[in-house]
Amino acid sequence: MKKILFLLCILILISGCQNEETTITEEGSFNQNICQEKNLTGKYIMIKSAHCSACQATIQDFKSACQEKNIHPIILDLSKQEDIKKFKEYNLSIQYTPTFILNCDYYIGAKTKEEYLKFLNKNE
Repeated sequence: MKKILFLLCILILISGCQNEETTITEEGSFNQNICQEKNLTGKYIMIKSAHCSACQATIQDFKSACQEKNIHPIILDLSKQEDIKKFKEYNLSIQYTPTFILNCDYYIGAKTKEEYLKFLNKNE
């Protein structure tokens, strides 16, 4: 009986940890399972904040690149309570703004329009 209870506890712990928060600290890619688990497949997200000068400088380039590829990005401003709530649904944590999640890849920092187009082309 003790062995069964122990195994049940282990299974509960393992299943409860499957969708744990993932912190983005550098550029990279989510593996396919994590990408699907966090509902990021096919999403193009910019995470910014109101007091981020790099965010303000690059947002038009990002929007323009997305428009050129007929992509409708999700722009989340972590200065706004409603956007924080939406961001938490992805069960992610970031250290820097801007952070970009383009399908299952993620990038940190302002880029040029050409770089955004390159990243978007990679995800077609």
